[in-house]
Formats: sequence, C-alpha cells, structure tokens
Amino acid sequence: MNKRQINAVKKVIAYTRNAIAQGGGYYMPSDYQTAALYELFSKACCAISKREYARFSAYLVSIVNANLNEVYTVCADEKQLKAVEKALSIISA
Repeated sequence: MNKRQINAVKKVIAYTRNAIAQGGGYYMPSDYQTAALYELFSKACCAISKREYARFSAYLVSIVNANLNEVYTVCADEKQLKAVEKALSIISA
C-alpha cells in the first residue's frame, strides 16, 4: 500500500470515531477510502486473526450494502475499527 492509501484508511478510522463520539452518527467512506480499505483487507487477510477477519469483512460488507442501496449511512463499532487498525499496523510494519 502506498502512503496515500494508508492516510485514507487513517482518516476513515478517525472520522468514524468522531461520528460515534458525536452521539452515534454515521460516516460513509468515499470511493477512494473504500478502495484503500479493500486493498488493506487483501494485504492483511492472512495475517490477522479469524475474529478480526470477520469483523473487518463485516465492515466492508456494510459499506458495499450502503452503496448498493444508496443509503450512505455506515457506522462501524469499536471492535471493527480495532480490527482495521490491527490490519493497518501489520501492513505498516
């Protein structure tokens, strides 16, 4: 992953946490951020645990479903965000 993709994933994590902190709000990643999340998932899928794999993939599925249904309201929980952070730390190392 390049630096721009890593920064996009970091922004998704930060903006989603900010939305959660503001009373359970929603944050829908942009198309580029979604592509960066998919790239991160494909690179780290074999290195993360099964539980983190399931949480990360559930988060990606919710993004896809929101795009398909044109709802654009996605809210990840803290466990999903930690799975994304774990994958990011593995790739960054």
